[in-house]
Amino acid sequence: MTDSIFTNGTEIELTKAWSALAAYEHIWNPRWRTSWFGGYAIVEYNNTARDILNSALVAGSVCPRPFAGIVGNLSAVRADLGNSCNPNYSLYELGTRTQFNPAPQLDIGFEVLYTHHYTAYKGAALYTANAPRPAVTLMDDQSVWSGIVRWQRNFYP
Repeated sequence: MTDSIFTNGTEIELTKAWSALAAYEHIWNPRWRTSWFGGYAIVEYNNTARDILNSALVAGSVCPRPFAGIVGNLSAVRADLGNSCNPNYSLYELGTRTQFNPAPQLDIGFEVLYTHHYTAYKGAALYTANAPRPAVTLMDDQSVWSGIVRWQRNFYP
């Protein structure tokens, strides 16, 4: 994640980013506890920062490129017709964990987490770094479910 962006002839353009997180743990009894947690984060770019990032896209992109010729991490991506040309992105996560404490200093737990990512540059694109077989893709929002089982022995109180 970037905190600012600039190129020759521009000021330093700061990003706007914020997040909110919350968690709650319920202790059922001395051996069982469950927690619920979630959060949301967003990163936004102003118009000049957006134009700088769009200028780093490969030539032939549908996005306006007022600072054409910039080489960067996006120089292998071409935004095609229908792309949002918007680098803003956000994500949220929701999860729960249940933990069992069968003996002192021993925790056994299971956690489930759902993550949803609202992507930057949503829409049609071509990733040209895969030459000679470039990938025609659709940049779209993504969701992921994950789970973990944990067995933890603490040796220090």
